Amino acid sequence: MTQLIVITGPIASGKSVVSAALANRLIAAGQSVAITDLDDIVATFDASTEEPERIWDNAREEHSDRVGELLSSGKDVVIAHGPFYSPDEVSALMRQVPSGMSVRRVMLLTTYDVALERVAGDSQRGLSKDPLFLRTAYERFLQLLPDIDSCEWTFNTTETNVDEIVKVITDALIRERL
Repeated sequence: MTQLIVITGPIASGKSVVSAALANRLIAAGQSVAITDLDDIVATFDASTEEPERIWDNAREEHSDRVGELLSSGKDVVIAHGPFYSPDEVSALMRQVPSGMSVRRVMLLTTYDVALERVAGDSQRGLSKDPLFLRTAYERFLQLLPDIDSCEWTFNTTETNVDEIVKVITDALIRERL
């Protein structure tokens, strides 16, 4: 049965990096894997014609549809990552997830200062390089702090490197498949 792994956390906490490394490790272990990123879907919308909240709402709907498609594709593991903080955001993500589906949650944490340093050195970043935008996003994350207790794994990426995070998760997933 397909497993859904949901990776969330604030901007620059390592969601994309951990997702890619996790996928590579699972593929090397013989698993078929798909990744979907909410931020990639947001980027397909024209920010000049829509309000930001509407863009995010529409992107969450499309992302949910994409997650549902991937879950029914026969992959062993689907990794969905993005900012899923509020109950409504989590609910939107889970809209297309069949009941009884195995869902594993990962929370990645870092500080604002470390995030600011990370985005400054990332040429792929746009708006998140703006310190005011990043600060506002971090305050929103802290205000809506997702239920860490509902996450099977929580890692502070300022203290734990990607390889260690991926090893903990893949070891658990592979052990369960045997």
